Amino acid sequence: MRDDFSNYQHQDEDEVAVVYELWWPALVDDAGEHYMLSESCSHERIRGGSFLLGEYGVGVELDKCHGLVEIAWRGSTDFHGTTLSFSDPGTTRFGTLVQITKKTPLSTHRWRSKGFSKRLGIITYHDQVKIAQKKYH
Repeated sequence: MRDDFSNYQHQDEDEVAVVYELWWPALVDDAGEHYMLSESCSHERIRGGSFLLGEYGVGVELDKCHGLVEIAWRGSTDFHGTTLSFSDPGTTRFGTLVQITKKTPLSTHRWRSKGFSKRLGIITYHDQVKIAQKKYH
């Protein structure tokens, strides 16, 4: 999330229910191209942008937090969304999340079924386990 992002309450279409997200406040240059973490930049300089779990009537008021904010929720189960934020000039809040959407395993299965992984020599975690089991048994 950055540049005063917001979205409506929704559920994600994830393969794995748990989503993990991190949010940081950051300084941004005048061109909006370079972001810098700095202790002088806090979430207080970005008003709003609360993360809400509307079904439960709870949320995280990011503008009242300090430093890195971490949260996990059930993206495909819990209705969630983010309210609009208003950043002071030269600041932004950005985030990154880890989630496995339903498209990921479908695409991977399609890719593997066409033999691409064998032709390219790609070894997955599951392949490594099978190799290790054969080696030691």
